[in-house]
Amino acid sequence: MNQVTKLRLDLGEAWLWAKLMFTAYGDTFGIVQKSAAYQTTFADLTYFAIFIGYPRSGHSLIGSLLDAHPNTLIAHRVNVLKYAQAGYKPTELFYLMLRNSARFAQTGRQLTRYAYPVPGQWQGKFQTLQVIGDQDGKGALQRLASDATLLPGLTQMAKPQVKFIHVIRNPYDNITTWSLRLNRSLAHTSTRYFALCETVNQIKASIDASCFIDIGYEQFVADPRNGLCELCRFLGLTPSDEYLQACLRIVGKSPHQSRHDRVWSPKLVAWVQEQITHYAFLKDYVAQPDLRGLTNSRKS
Repeated sequence: MNQVTKLRLDLGEAWLWAKLMFTAYGDTFGIVQKSAAYQTTFADLTYFAIFIGYPRSGHSLIGSLLDAHPNTLIAHRVNVLKYAQAGYKPTELFYLMLRNSARFAQTGRQLTRYAYPVPGQWQGKFQTLQVIGDQDGKGALQRLASDATLLPGLTQMAKPQVKFIHVIRNPYDNITTWSLRLNRSLAHTSTRYFALCETVNQIKASIDASCFIDIGYEQFVADPRNGLCELCRFLGLTPSDEYLQACLRIVGKSPHQSRHDRVWSPKLVAWVQEQITHYAFLKDYVAQPDLRGLTNSRKS
C-alpha cells in the first residue's frame, strides 16, 4: 500500500467516524418523543446483541449479514454503550441503533474500503423486530472495561436480554492491522490487544454462558452457512434458505492475512505466544504462527 492510498484510507476512516458521530448526535435531539413512537415496535424485541472484540476482526461483515435478516437490525458503530453510560433509556438506545441501521443501509453499508450490501434482503428494515444490536466491538469492550457498573446494568435487563457476540481473529492479523492504523509499534499494540482479551475474560466470568458466543472469523469465512446458522440459533432467529444464499454470495473466500505486512521480532513473537496461552478462546492460535518475516531487531 503506497502512502497516498494509505492517506486516503485514513482520511476516509476519519470522515466515516465523524459522520457517524454527527448523525448519532443529531438523533439524540428530541429522542424521548422520537423513541416513544417506536414503543410498539420495540415491544417485540427478544435480544439486544452487543459485539465485543478487537479492531479489524470482521465485525462489519458479520454485523451486515445479521442486519440482512428480516427480524434483525444491527447498527454500525453507534458506540451505543456510550449512550448507556450517559443514562439513556433502553428504548432510546434502540432508537439510535434503528436510525443508524436504516441510514447505513442507504449507503450500501459502504465503508472506506469495503461494502457489505446483501441484495434482496432486509438491511436497514425489518418485518418483526426481534433482535437489535451494535457491532462496534472495540468501543463496547473499552466502555465495559472503564465502567464497572455498566455490565451489571446490562445483564439485569429482563427483556430484551443482552447477548454478547465475541468475534475472534488471528491475533497477529489483529495486532498488525491495528498497529498500521495507529502508526504505533507492534509491541505497543500487542499490549493493548491483550488488555482487551483480559476484559473479555472478565465478562465471560461474570455472565451466564448462554448469553455469550465466540465466533472465529477464519472459521466463519471458511464455512459461512454453518457460522450464520450458529449465530441465528444463538439469537433465536430462523434463517431462511433465501437469506442464507444471499449472504453466502458476499462472503470472500479467505480473510486478508495482514500479519505478513510487518516484520515481527522473535522476542515479541515469543511474548505474544505466551500471552495467547492465557486465553481459552485463543486456543486455535497456540501453534507457532505463520509469519513470513522475522527480525532480530528490538524495534517491532
